[in-house]
Amino acid sequence: MKLRTIKESIMSANILEELKTKFENIANELDSIEPESVDLTQVDRLIALLEELDTEIKTIK
Repeated sequence: MKLRTIKESIMSANILEELKTKFENIANELDSIEPESVDLTQVDRLIALLEELDTEIKTIK
């Protein structure tokens, strides 16, 4: 039983690390955008990143 708890803790830590990475990717993408010159490619990239994050969050619920 204890081994399962350790395994679950490791999995939770990995999931949290993945979420953290996705949040950082979104933050980096937002930082790189110039509001005066944003184009549809950048908007599409942000949407894709948010969808990835949403999917990841749904898997841990």
